[in-house]
Order: sequence, then structure tokens, then C-alpha cells
Amino acid sequence: MNTSFISSLIEKLKDSKANWDEIIMVFPNKRSQRMFKKAFLQKKIKHQNHPKTISINDLILSITQLNIAPSLIIQNELYKSYAKVTNENKDNYENFLSWSNTLIEDFNKIDQNLLSHSDFFSYLSSLHKLRSTFEEENSIIKRYDKFWSNLSEVYASFSNALTKRKLSTKGICYRVATKKVDNFKNEHKKKSFVFCGFNALSKSEEKIILSLLEHNNSKIFWDIDKEFLKENFNKTGFFIKKYLKKWEYFKTTSPSIIHSEFLSEKNINEVECNLQYGQVKELGYILENMNYDNISKTAIIVSDESIINSILNSIPEKVKEFNVSVGINVDEHSITRLIIDYLNAHLKKSNYGFYAPDIQNILDTDYFNELSNDSRGQLSKKIINNIIDENRSFFKTSYIVNHAIENSKNFIKSIFDDKIKANEVFKNISQMLLSLKMNKPKRTDVEIEVIDYLLNAANEIEVTISSLKINPTYRLLITLLKQNIRDKKIYLQNQPENCLQILGLLETRALDFKNIIFLSLNEGIMPPQNWNSSWIPYDVKKEFELPTQDEQDALYTYHFFRLMFRAKNIHLLYNGVSDGIQYAEKSRFIRQWKFYLPKKHKWIKKNQIISSQISEKKEIILSKTNEVLNKLKEISQSGLSATAINLFIKDSYGFYKKYLLGIKEDNEYEESFSYKTYGIIVHHVLENLYSPYVGKILSLRDLNLILKEIEPTVNSSIKKFFPQQLVGNNLLAKTSIIRNIENIIKSERKDVELGKKIKILGLEQKLYFRKKFDFLDFDVYFKGTIDRVDTFDNKLRILDYKTGAVEQSKITIHDWESISNNEAYSQVFQLLLYVALWNHNNPKNKANNAGIIGLKLKENPIYFGEKPTKFSRNIDFDISEQTIVKFHQTLEIIMKDFFNATIPYESKKE
Repeated sequence: MNTSFISSLIEKLKDSKANWDEIIMVFPNKRSQRMFKKAFLQKKIKHQNHPKTISINDLILSITQLNIAPSLIIQNELYKSYAKVTNENKDNYENFLSWSNTLIEDFNKIDQNLLSHSDFFSYLSSLHKLRSTFEEENSIIKRYDKFWSNLSEVYASFSNALTKRKLSTKGICYRVATKKVDNFKNEHKKKSFVFCGFNALSKSEEKIILSLLEHNNSKIFWDIDKEFLKENFNKTGFFIKKYLKKWEYFKTTSPSIIHSEFLSEKNINEVECNLQYGQVKELGYILENMNYDNISKTAIIVSDESIINSILNSIPEKVKEFNVSVGINVDEHSITRLIIDYLNAHLKKSNYGFYAPDIQNILDTDYFNELSNDSRGQLSKKIINNIIDENRSFFKTSYIVNHAIENSKNFIKSIFDDKIKANEVFKNISQMLLSLKMNKPKRTDVEIEVIDYLLNAANEIEVTISSLKINPTYRLLITLLKQNIRDKKIYLQNQPENCLQILGLLETRALDFKNIIFLSLNEGIMPPQNWNSSWIPYDVKKEFELPTQDEQDALYTYHFFRLMFRAKNIHLLYNGVSDGIQYAEKSRFIRQWKFYLPKKHKWIKKNQIISSQISEKKEIILSKTNEVLNKLKEISQSGLSATAINLFIKDSYGFYKKYLLGIKEDNEYEESFSYKTYGIIVHHVLENLYSPYVGKILSLRDLNLILKEIEPTVNSSIKKFFPQQLVGNNLLAKTSIIRNIENIIKSERKDVELGKKIKILGLEQKLYFRKKFDFLDFDVYFKGTIDRVDTFDNKLRILDYKTGAVEQSKITIHDWESISNNEAYSQVFQLLLYVALWNHNNPKNKANNAGIIGLKLKENPIYFGEKPTKFSRNIDFDISEQTIVKFHQTLEIIMKDFFNATIPYESKKE
């Protein structure tokens, strides 16, 4: 690596024979401060201590002697001022919080860029009045205009209130610093200020820096390559070019440090990866094959902080130490999620109790098990299983307490008290957090810090509620908690600087690395497109020279390419696969670099190939032992259903697991009706609606009465399976059931209007028949439940209800062999088995037709049919004696395979 920026900086000052004791070095951040101290000590400059260093933010605070208020105090003071000035139609505190953060950020920008409050607010007010002139005059428009008219007065009251408390916003602090900088200079007459590695400056920073540059031979050192000061490249030099041209300082002083480092030799590897997983996998490969002599000169740049845990897990064991400067968001920690879920559970509780999924979110955590003295999670398992088995939507407190172990009943009763008021709930939260903090001696440092953050937040929220004299809702508490911990990060304990570095792009300011591994280099992530929302229109920002998305793009462009100035080995990783969530477009920075590509830059593009094969599943083959054959005989004596036989045809190993081993599919909690539950309800409703009319011919009056009974019958049937209140998608499912059944009844009413005679003979008919096969020494029983048997113009019909898709082609047969080996004809097999069951039990009144009534069909039913060839258009819908003979022959073929000891059960190939 060429000489780093900080090393060059030290050499420049050394050549100027600087008095190190009289210098104050000002850096963009604290990390660059530390790295300067380290580099200075390595230089071993004789008889000199390292100079004083300070970050720009700390310098501003030193100039003003102000304290920046916590965000919640700023919110409270702003609300008090807003409420005092706004006499009519003001928002309550909860609604105020939905827009106040944006306003506070705008105030900060206005102050940091030294705009006149009166001029700016007057301009905004006039602009909104002008725009509303062309809008329809109504109360909302009037209220909106009033807000902008009052904004100047709100701000004045707000800033005065903070001043009285000797507090400040960041913006006010910077504005005040510009007024106090001369006093600060007088207090430091013998000091020189050296500004190092800056780029984008607010107007207040510009003014402060220019003022200090006039003082006692102070200096500013840029880090910019000559190539980026040209007019024909990207925005890397956007800000520095402007300062070099605009500042009077540079009319008498040459700028420093300007160099040509970017054009030096570089190896660039562009890697298009498969999602985040692919990037992390590639990172591990790069680190595994790296020269570890250079590990301290290596940086992993993290654009997307959500993958930090995956990154840490991908670091090879041979990397003994690494320094993580990317913070873990407090709001993403599982302890925080537990508290948010707890508040959400109280928010959504109703007269029916707590909403089941919210309870499940709380119970299904190790932290809750620890709090409830239930290390094995027995309470959680009990209640979660009941949620699934009973499909409960709500739980009463008493139900949860009754399932708790004895020594945790009081705790459970306390936190799940459905009568507790919102202003009392933080007592429970504090109790939970303190218990977590004290219960486990081996709690990690990160967990302790998260708990402390949350305890402080709870305390501040209680103070806020008390000072504003408001009755909080649970929604307000959740909003306050989220705002209080918003952007709060916990940083892992720093390791020595001479190790692998993991950091965000802004943390690299003024730093240099030989090896760069840049992750998530996708458009939308880098540069980020999350520019803070604002109440100030874009054109107004441009008019008043406030920063916009354009300036943010220029800021990140500089930091990206500055990091590459002295780097030698660079890996640019990005996601190349769109999945509806993750970005798949490479960053513009890659495209710009490749377009400009200097001669000494060796660029290699790689498309990552990750095998999609997960450990190949071994085919399972199970022989039919004597025990299996005996079990088959036992099953056949209790009756084989169409479902069982169709499963055998489709997946013999699946049949083995379900019917011979008795392995059932795991039940899952149905927050919305599953297809199975939906079908059960539909069958239950249709049976209840038609039951009073069995044995009679349906009349128009009967069908009109049935139509009136649909909704109450649906309600009672749903209540039988879901005794709790219906919410969300289940309400839509109920409406769908009602509409679909209405369509079936109306279709039959239309047939009756046309003179057709429909007579219900039976509903939910459970039938058996016994059959002898020559190859077996015992009889086989077959069973089935026929949804409906009726006559239609004296033709007897076997009908089956289906809630899913139904196609005529799937219940029309031309090749009888296909029934025995093709799962696509499972509906044909089921219908014909039902016909065989009916005919066996009713030999004098045999079926003429068999069909399916589909809930999603416009015309019902669709009948089973036969045709002579695959491409024949002629379909015979009548079931003849010959049809049933063919079915019995097909059934015999299936049973031969079913009981054949030489044919094993085989797992389905996928």
C-alpha cells in the first residue's frame, strides 16, 4: 500500500516543523483520531508527545459548552410548544409523534445550514398558501395552512424552552458554535487547528472551519485524487472542488493533500453472488485464502448491517482477532422483540382475551421460559400445542395461569393481566428486564447493554407521560419505545487495531487499507436510497442550498472512491439474484469504475456458482416383510378408503408412513383457514342445509328457504370449529364460503326453474362392501362416505363436493390402466369407488351418473365420462354395467400390487 493519508499528513506537518504541543488535530470521527495517535507513535518523532486530537462533533460541543438533549426530551418540548401555539384542531401527542421526527430533522438542517428562521418559514408558509389557492377550500386545507403559518412561532417557543433548560438540538448547537467561535479562538490563542480528511460540510461547519483557518497558521488537509477534480468524472470531487473554488482561503494557500494514488496498480474482483448467503460464503472463501501477514491491513465494508451476524459466523477460525465497528441495533435484539411483542399483546387484547399469535410470539422464546422458571418450556409447549390443536384465536388470563407451573403462576398472572392499564404496564416491563439482568450470571455484555437501554427508555417514557399529563394508550407506548431506541446501537468490545477490521463505509473516513472486501454493493444499498423524509419540498431545498438526495449521493461517492485510492486488492461483492425482497442491481459505483477503468487496474468479473444441491436424498426402499403383510391384512379388514388407495398409487412410501407406521402430519396453528378446515366447514354446512329435504323433490320454495338459511348455518358451523371471534382473513373466508354455497343453491334453483326434478336420497352416506380376490386367502373391505346421492330427472347421481380446482379432463377416462398408476386420475378412482359402494348396497337402484360439485365452478356438477380414444370429442357420461366391471378389474390390478410381497415401498423421487 502507498503511504496512507494519515502518514502523509504527519510527514507534511513534520516537514513544516510543526510544534506538536500547540496543534489541535480535528478529524471527521473518533476512529480516525485513534488511528492518527497510533500512526504518530509509530513514527517515533523525537522528544514529542502526540498532539491533541478531537472529532468535529466534540469540537462543536467544546465551542458551545452545550448539551444535546435526548430525543424524547426534544420531542416533549416540541409538542408543548406546538400545543401552546396551536389553539385549534391540534393533534394529540400520539398523532404528533407520527410526523414530529421529520420536523425535528428539518429544524436541524435549517440550523446547521444557518438559514434565517423568519425568512425560511415565511417562504414556506407563502408557498403552501399559494399552492392551496388552487385546491378545494376545506377544513383540512385550512388546518394545513395554519400549521405552516404558526411554524416560526412554534420553533421560537421550542428553542427558547430548550435554552432555558441549558439543552440543545444538534442543529442549534452548530448554529450557536458559529457565534461563539471567535471567543473560542481567543481562549486558544497559542493553538493551531489542523482539519484532516473532511469532505461534505454544512454551512455552519464551513463557517467554523474557515474562521479557525484564519487563526495562528491553521491548516486543512483534503484527501483527493487529481483525477476526481476533473470535470469529466463522477461526483467524488463534488464538494472539494466547490470549496477550492469558493473559499478565499485558497487564494493565498495551496490545497493539500492532492495526489494521484487512484491510478496506481490495483486488482479488482467483481463478484456477482447468489443472495446474501452467497456473499457471506464468498467472504469466507476470500478470508480463508488470504495472506495473513496482511490481515491488519484488511477491511470488510458492510453496507447492509442486517447481515452482520452472518458475516461474523463466516470468519474462519484462523482469524484469531477482529475489530467490529458496525453496531448491533437495539431494536433488532431478541430481548427488545420480547418487550415489543408483550406490548403488542396488550394492544390487541379484546373481551375475548389475548390474541393467540401474540401469546405464541412471547411464549416461544428462551427469555420467557427463563422468566417463568420453566427452563424446559413446558408451559410454552402446552399452550402452543393447544393453540394448534384447538385453533384458538384468543386466550383468557385464567387459561394461561392454569397451565403454568405453581411457582410461576403469580408472575404469569401479573404480566398477562388483561385488566392492567397502559400507564401501569412499564412496572411489569421493568420487573421482567431486571429479572433477566439478575437471573443469569453469564449474561453477555450485549444483553446487559440492551437491558440497560430498555430500562432507561422505560424510565424516560414514564417521566414523559407524567410531565405531559396524558393517559397513554398501548399504541403510544410502543411508538415511544421504538422512537427512544431508534438508531441506538451496541458496539462489540473493540479488539486491537492491528487485526481484521469490520466497519461501515462512513467509519473509513481518513483511513486506508491494502485489502478491501466490500459487501452488499447493490444499487439502493450503496449509495443508500433512504434519505430522510422531509416536510421541505425538493425545489425549496435547492433554492436555499439545503442538502438533498443529490448531495447524499455525492457524499457516498467520495467515501467509496476515496477508500479505493491506496487499496491494492479489492473485492466488490453484490447480490445478482432478485427474489422480490433483495436488490439485484449492481451499484452505480461499479459501473462508473469499469467505464473509466485506468490502465493499471486489473479487473476480473466472476459469477458465483453455488451448487443448489442440498445433500442428495437417498432413495428409501422397504421390503414387505411378514409383519408388514399382516398389518396390510389388518388394515384391509377395517376398510380401505379412496384416500388411502390414492396415496398408495401416488407415493407408496408415504402410504407406509401414514397407514403402517401411523405417522401423522404435524398440526400447525391456522391463523387463517387451511384448505382442509375450509372443506370441513363447507361439507358441514351443505349437510345441514339439505338434511331437512332428504326424501323429497326440491321446490323453488325449498331452495329459497335454503338460501335464507345459508349465513346462519355458516355461522354455526364455523363456531363449532372456531369458537373464538373471527378476525382478518377468516372473515374473508367466511364471506367466500357463503358466496360459493349461494352459487351452488342458485344453480340448482335455475335447474328447477327449467323444470328439472331433483330429489335428495342421502347425505354423507357411509358405505362398505367386501370383495374376494383369487390371489388372497381373506376378503378385503372397502369403505367411503358419499357426500350426496340424488336423482336428477330420474337419473341417480353420486356427487362429491370439492373446494379445490376441478377439470373435466381429470374425471374423463379413455385408458383404464392409467387409473391404477397415474395419480392425476385420483378423482376418477374416488368417484367410481363411491359408485361401486352404492351399487353393491343398492342393487335395485344403481347409479347412472357420478360427478363433482365444485365450489369454484360456475356450472355444477361436472360428470365422470368415458371416451373411446384420447382425442375423441364424444364423451359418454352414463355409467353402465360395463363401466363398473372395468372398475372392478382395475381395482384387482391395484390390489395385486398392494399385497404383492415382492414389490417394496419406495420413497418418491424428487
